Amino acid sequence: MNREQLIETCASTCYFAQNHSNDEECWGPRGTTFLEERMEHVSFVVSCYLAQNTKLGQYGVDFNIVLKKLAGEVLEKEQWVEVITELVDEFNKELAD
Repeated sequence: MNREQLIETCASTCYFAQNHSNDEECWGPRGTTFLEERMEHVSFVVSCYLAQNTKLGQYGVDFNIVLKKLAGEVLEKEQWVEVITELVDEFNKELAD
């Protein structure tokens, strides 16, 4: 998967999941442990994509890499693109000697 596809896939996944978690009766209030528990699988998917498609991902990616953001304030798609772009760029840096 190339950089642009990785960013689009992860940003869309987060945006879609977060937008469908606005029903507090079902999902719990924003910023709560209850909602975080329900968003763990989404964060895990993002961590797997980063692990499989970035240079440094092979050394491990925390499963909760975007969990707090998923359970926090609802972000627009463009904001998710910014968040994921930063992560992809960070995980694509060369190892320091």
